[in-house]
Amino acid sequence: MVVTSENANARKPSNEIFDFALQNMKVQAGKTVMIGDNLSTDIAGAHASSIARIWLTESKEPAPSNCEKVIELSEITILL
Repeated sequence: MVVTSENANARKPSNEIFDFALQNMKVQAGKTVMIGDNLSTDIAGAHASSIARIWLTESKEPAPSNCEKVIELSEITILL
């Protein structure tokens, strides 16, 4: 399923778009992971909906305490 701002009638970082995705995919936040490259929209929005978060970035900046950080998608399997 692809969730867009238009079909959810909400924009990130509002938790409404994340809640829309959860409801339409019929999954619980506790069984979901958001992988995003933007701290202020992807990670903050998922946090507001109690979804686990993985920050995908090449930044040298440390990850905030509310998410994991990976540089490459191949690293995600280690975290799951």
